[in-house]
Parts: sequence; C-alpha cells; structure tokens
Amino acid sequence: MSQLISVYIVDDMGFNVNHVKKEILALEFKVSGTATDPNVAMKEILDSESRPDILITDIICLR
Repeated sequence: MSQLISVYIVDDMGFNVNHVKKEILALEFKVSGTATDPNVAMKEILDSESRPDILITDIICLR
C-alpha cells in the first residue's frame, strides 16, 4: 500500500563550485507506506519515473 508523503529536497543549483546556491523545494511523492526512513524514500524517488530532474543532495520525510 502506498501513501503520499511530503519531502523537502535540497536542490544544488550551483554552476560554480565556489558559489553554490541551495534551494529547498517542498514536493510530494507517492512512496510505499514503509518508506518513513529518508534513505528508503530517496531510493524510491530516485527509482520512480516522476522524480524531478534535479540533483538531490538531501531529503527529509514528513509523516
């Protein structure tokens, strides 16, 4: 059974490695009901077809 969870994704928007702008995007993804662990949720999001085309540097799951 899947559930809709909210995650905060830190998107690394920097083009110059000396000046990196971090942007926090609040997004919702449908993941399995057991994915309360951020690492599990990140793997599901990276494996899913609906993942954003961004560099994910951090992810926080909200229940």
